[in-house]
Amino acid sequence: MSGSHAAVTGPATTAGTGRPRALGGSRSSSGTPAREQWSAAVESAPTRVHRRPLLPLVVFLVVVLAVLLAALAGAASSGARWFDVQTPSMGTAAPVGSLVVTRPVAIERLRVGDVVSFTPPTERGETYTHRVVEHPTPDTVRTRGDINGAEDPWTLHQSDVVGRAALIMPGVGWVFRALPLLVIGALAVWAGSSLLRRPDHRSAARVLGVSLVVAVTGAVIRPFVAATLVETTTNTDRPVAVVVSTGLLPTTVSVEGGPSVHLHAGEVGRLPLAPSGGSAHHLMVGIDLDPIGWAVCLAVAALPLLWCLVVGLPRPHPLGDTARTDDAIGGTA
Repeated sequence: MSGSHAAVTGPATTAGTGRPRALGGSRSSSGTPAREQWSAAVESAPTRVHRRPLLPLVVFLVVVLAVLLAALAGAASSGARWFDVQTPSMGTAAPVGSLVVTRPVAIERLRVGDVVSFTPPTERGETYTHRVVEHPTPDTVRTRGDINGAEDPWTLHQSDVVGRAALIMPGVGWVFRALPLLVIGALAVWAGSSLLRRPDHRSAARVLGVSLVVAVTGAVIRPFVAATLVETTTNTDRPVAVVVSTGLLPTTVSVEGGPSVHLHAGEVGRLPLAPSGGSAHHLMVGIDLDPIGWAVCLAVAALPLLWCLVVGLPRPHPLGDTARTDDAIGGTA
């Protein structure tokens, strides 16, 4: 008589040992449970990271740099030269931090009012950028800085003239001053952060490091708020301090306990001074922004935070958490 056998209800055992084994498990030819092999493979597998591709940005920056270098090389080959203005003698026409681009010119073609760069006959190691104020003869010119009270003490010939200003770009000179510090700092941040294993840690370190590099560079070259005392006149009963703004942002210059003057880049101000009785006067310089200016500054300062919110930091792939994955799929024996 045929009959049916009941299903085994006890735990499955390994032949010859009597020990229970996990249902659905199997052994490999080496005797290692498959679940343990899978877990080891997960641990040894590289962690995948979901991130936005940076290749288009890198390509764009390389193309921009190549075009800029090609333009500079072409301009230099045609005789163009460029200079970073470091003194305030040209006032608002070329404030401190401007980049002046010149082209060669015959001295007889210069006109009164032209801005020229030249090497003074008495100072061959220096280059000045001033305005032509006189043409005594066809082959000589006299110059003066816009805020200077007197003409320059020399007469220029063709051999002294570097070129006539073809382009004056306020503020661009500050960029060229900052560029070496920014490049070196960015490379150091990138190299240092590459030592971190987790991608999210690397990205966070780079955002923080680049922000610190920009802040330190600004503190070193100080492009934003500054003023220079040009002279102190005594033509009236009270002495007057003549000051000029040499920073990028609007500035307030004041005398301690006295009047103040509001200046933009390159502007000249005059501050009446009280009789000092032989003691020195102290000038104070501060930023002078309207609400829109403050909003722009806060937006620029928040760029690292906006980057993190909009672009985000890389997130590790779920396979990186081997313990939770192992428990969810294979269970525990």
